[in-house]
Amino acid sequence: MYRPPPNIVIQQLRQGVVESISYGKYTIHISFENGNRLSFTAPFRFGQENSLANSQVNDFPLSESRLIRVLGCTVVDVACEEDGTLRTCFSNGDVLIIYANDPTYEAYTLLIEGHEYVV
Repeated sequence: MYRPPPNIVIQQLRQGVVESISYGKYTIHISFENGNRLSFTAPFRFGQENSLANSQVNDFPLSESRLIRVLGCTVVDVACEEDGTLRTCFSNGDVLIIYANDPTYEAYTLLIEGHEYVV
């Protein structure tokens, strides 16, 4: 794992509208209307904020995912912990947490304004 980018970079995901979500065997790409992209290959948790603690932690390869629910939604909040774990909140009340605490693997990449950041 690499250190997360500065908070000013992470915050550029805010107000991004999810344009597309694509799935690969070991990765998910979330693309935004403004050209930014979040791609991840790490364990993640996804669900409604009020029931997130009861949501399972997903790992790859995926057998199913409900991420499609955030298509067209806006990122209303985003935060990155010191260990790189990324928490993204969407306008429909869904939350995506990408865990980045395995030091031997890249957890996610951010493409922000044409610059790629690897965590």
